Amino acid sequence: MRIGGRPRGTCAAVAACCGVIVAVVAAQQPAPPHRVYLEAAPTARGFATALENLSIARRAALGIEVVTGPTSPNAPRDQTSLPHAPGGARYDLTPLAIGPALAKLSDVKVASLVSAYGWQRDGDVYDVAPVRFADKAGVALNRRVAAFDLTVKSVPEALQDVHRIFDPKFVLRALAHPGHEPERLRPLIERPMEIRRSGATVRDILNEIVRQHGAMSWMVEYADAGGSYRGMRLSFLGFDGWVVSTLAKVH
Repeated sequence: MRIGGRPRGTCAAVAACCGVIVAVVAAQQPAPPHRVYLEAAPTARGFATALENLSIARRAALGIEVVTGPTSPNAPRDQTSLPHAPGGARYDLTPLAIGPALAKLSDVKVASLVSAYGWQRDGDVYDVAPVRFADKAGVALNRRVAAFDLTVKSVPEALQDVHRIFDPKFVLRALAHPGHEPERLRPLIERPMEIRRSGATVRDILNEIVRQHGAMSWMVEYADAGGSYRGMRLSFLGFDGWVVSTLAKVH
């Protein structure tokens, strides 16, 4: 699991075990980015970064699904800023409200994907995903859960419980060593949550988690084009510049 930060951040704690990385990355500067840009033909990771920055700038809860390809278990999340495209071909999303900004995001062509992205609103959470994933069997977040009972004391525990939907034996060993995060982030990362859902998709559950938390978004980065759980990275992205993230175990 990674608990970590963005380009302006430092890694507060990192632990690896059983092929799983657990980390909390804390931003040195909690202020959101001043401007949010999107390249005219972004990579999948660049697209995800633009969405993440949009979430921070607007303090709006997003549910982000993107196919980024395989990720090394020991590699940090790609937190680099979007480079300038040749000729300055990029969109400035800063002046736009969240709806128009997402509309612009869903219009662009993402270089590594065949189909476009779409977005829809689930209450106060905005979900962005490849259009072809809608109701497609085999996509991890489309799985329906008969009963989900979540009572946790922190964001890493919530991350663990979501992974257990797919892998009942999933354990974040780093949970045995709490308190690594900076004092100012502790109320945000060690925030209790209690959720009861039945017949909901995993996506619905993630939306409810960020809705109840009130100061974060979620992101899923798929390792394969079909959106399966294998190699998937799940992250919770705080509005104040922190990340809690881990990869699915590879059995």
